[in-house]
Amino acid sequence: MKVVVVGGGVAGAPAAEAAKVAGAEVTLVSMEEHIGYSRCGLPYLIGGKVKSPEDLTVYPESDLKRIGVEVVKGKAVDVSRDGKLRVELNAGGSAEISFDSLVLATGASAVVPPIKGADLPGVYTLRTIDDALEIMKAVKESKTAVIVGAGFIGLELAENFTELGLKAVVVEMLPHVLPAVLDSDMAKILQKHLKKHGVELHVKRRVEEIAGESRAEEVIVQEVGGVKADLVVLATGVRAETELAKVAGAEIGATRGIKVDWRLQTTQPGVYACGDCAEVRNLVTGQPALIQLGTAAVRQGRVAGENAAGGRRAYFGGLASAVTKLFGMQVGATGLTVWQAEEAGLPVEGVRVVGRSRPHYYPGAERIYVKLVAETEQGRVVGAQIMAPLEVAPRINLVATAIQAGLTVSELAAMDSCYAPPVSEYVEPVARAAQELQRRLKK
Repeated sequence: MKVVVVGGGVAGAPAAEAAKVAGAEVTLVSMEEHIGYSRCGLPYLIGGKVKSPEDLTVYPESDLKRIGVEVVKGKAVDVSRDGKLRVELNAGGSAEISFDSLVLATGASAVVPPIKGADLPGVYTLRTIDDALEIMKAVKESKTAVIVGAGFIGLELAENFTELGLKAVVVEMLPHVLPAVLDSDMAKILQKHLKKHGVELHVKRRVEEIAGESRAEEVIVQEVGGVKADLVVLATGVRAETELAKVAGAEIGATRGIKVDWRLQTTQPGVYACGDCAEVRNLVTGQPALIQLGTAAVRQGRVAGENAAGGRRAYFGGLASAVTKLFGMQVGATGLTVWQAEEAGLPVEGVRVVGRSRPHYYPGAERIYVKLVAETEQGRVVGAQIMAPLEVAPRINLVATAIQAGLTVSELAAMDSCYAPPVSEYVEPVARAAQELQRRLKK
């Protein structure tokens, strides 16, 4: 069986590997020269914490070639219904590659909002290694950076720019930072932390224009006025790349991602999709979702690759569990926020508690902010947001597992947790949040 994978990111590379392990003849087509690298690491490449682009690689091209995957560098431009993919090669010319199954791991592209001046020199997006290298050049000549968008990438850039000695200004049109993963009460804690570390924040404000003679010099912000800018980064999200899917006859879903089933097969038989371009299922609501995270991309890639080679592995959906660190504060979330649940028509109750990493009397105790969300009728846990200087990821993983297992707040409140003064509090903060939420639900 011949499997062709389009896209060399952290969905495409594991898809190619899985298809090869399953016994297929595999060709991977990548438009980028760099294959299988972590896009999440790009802000840290800019900040100097990652020393070279090669250090970001998690699926080396050499490893794929070693197991027998053929790698073709070029842009896939057409798919015929008789199983042929046409590729415009980066080195020039074109090639036609035949396949029995096709895996679309075409990823996403950075969104450029319709702002006057967004096309000026000095305005950047961050999606690829090449983008990061361009921003790194600009940083050397800059004192102030304006970041449009306060999602993970935008705030991580703000941290790295600040640590490089630049003034970082973040503008977000929605009411608070990290609007896709935090409720407003948790976001306010983070905003205070960011301001404490020198980040200038303007939330609930639109960028009206990027102004300058021959390059970006100033960002005009609603109700604020002109903000000086030596460089501007548009971190306003990404859009699923679906053009090749449309050519292949695959249906595009409500989220503008490629519609897939539990095998990650599209509506076109023999064509699969995975990663940032695929519309999957939210495990809590059952509704279509785009989960544009590296962790989800890897899992989906393995499933799509194996199934393209004749397997029957299942991918039932995800929770969009995510975490980051900003100026020493870790921020994580899984499942639904209160506002997302309400938008989905799911009645919920949320509670926020402040726990500690260890007893107050033991040196080094740190505050842990936990917000837990549960549906009001059955008490099923549906989401969490956690913020602390340490140990956030394991707690997010704990709640994600509880959600996947269908646990109620009563069951989570009764969790059997460990305790010793140097390493943990006698009541785990997640359990404490569950206990408080349990009391509220009983009222």
